[in-house]
This record gives sequence, structure tokens and C-alpha cells, in this order.
Amino acid sequence: MVENDHSLPHVLDLAVVDGPDTSHAVEQGLSGTFSVESDGRKVYEEFLVDTGTYVVEVTVDGETEQIEYQPMAQSGRVLTVSVSGSGELDWTISSVE
Repeated sequence: MVENDHSLPHVLDLAVVDGPDTSHAVEQGLSGTFSVESDGRKVYEEFLVDTGTYVVEVTVDGETEQIEYQPMAQSGRVLTVSVSGSGELDWTISSVE
């Protein structure tokens, strides 16, 4: 999930930089650019679907973070990447019930 709690629109770049060698996401160098309006939210259920642990690199306004993540189908958890109300990059991994 990608969300923007800031009063301005933002563009987030996400790239899978590591994961299982047999994963389509790793083989294809999966990446994406996501535009999110202010106070907007978008869900991408099919971004990572293969079993394994991935490292996802996220960049917003020149600020980059690397996040280790297991997809929801495997772990029951979802990765949320967001821009905070002050315009800074933030992320959480939370359980889905």
C-alpha cells in the first residue's frame, strides 16, 4: 500500500533490490513509480506475490530507505509506504486480519 498524508502530491519510486533468485520480481528487476495525490492511498495487491524475503528500496524526494519484507500471502502482513504529514518518508509492516 502507498499513502500520502502530506498536503502536497508525491511520487514514490520502489524497486526490488534483493530476494529469492527464482522470484519473477527479482529476475525482472521489478520496480515502479507511484504518484499519490495529497491525502491519497493506493493499494497494489500484486506487487510482490512470490514466497520469500525481499528487500525493497523506496525513494521519496531524494530520501531512500531499504525495507526487508515478506509478502502478505506468506506472512499475513502488508507493507505500507507513506509520506508523513510533514513530507517525510515513513513505512510500516502490519498484520492483516
